[in-house]
Amino acid sequence: MSGYQKKNPPPEAHLHLAYGLEKNGQIQDAERELLAAIRLRPNYLKGYRWLTEFHKRQGKYQDAHASYQKLLELDASQAKDPDLLFNLAFSHQKLGDRTEADPLLQGTPPGRPNTRPGKL
Repeated sequence: MSGYQKKNPPPEAHLHLAYGLEKNGQIQDAERELLAAIRLRPNYLKGYRWLTEFHKRQGKYQDAHASYQKLLELDASQAKDPDLLFNLAFSHQKLGDRTEADPLLQGTPPGRPNTRPGKL
């Protein structure tokens, strides 16, 4: 096959592969695919969102927290997203930092479960 060049899959393909790998219990492979998506597109907000959720599910709260911070660094408008604020506060609390968590919870809408300060 002359002229054929192997192309790298787009970042989205890595995300979907990671999802399947995680569901299949292949946790390390799933994380590798999520990181590959971000390497391909360093400013990929969706990739960081998936990575934060993955780390949260795996109990890697320090890694999840770092990814939440990266999301905010890449796009300051993310600070208005109540889900991101709730999850960032959750990671602060899991890391034992309630003083940072409580103000973030003030920005989440009422009706979210357990969003009262100190009640995560």
